[in-house]
Amino acid sequence: MKIKSIRAVNLDMPALSPLARPSEATYQTQRRPSWVESGPVANPMTRYPRYASYRPSWTPTWDNFGCVIEAE
Repeated sequence: MKIKSIRAVNLDMPALSPLARPSEATYQTQRRPSWVESGPVANPMTRYPRYASYRPSWTPTWDNFGCVIEAE
C-alpha cells in the first residue's frame, strides 16, 4: 500500500452541553488553576528564559485539526 496524499483538515468540534459534564453543571466550586497554565514545567523550552516561566507562552494556539491520509 502506498500513500497517495496527506493533508491536514480543520475539525469542527461540537460544543459540550452542561449535561455532558454533570459534575461541573451540578457543583459550581472554584477550582485552582491547572498546573499547565499556572506554573513552570520542566521541558526542553525551560532553557530559554523567555519561555521558562509560563508554559502557554510557547504552546501552539491553532484550532483543532486532524490528518487525512489517503492510500492508493
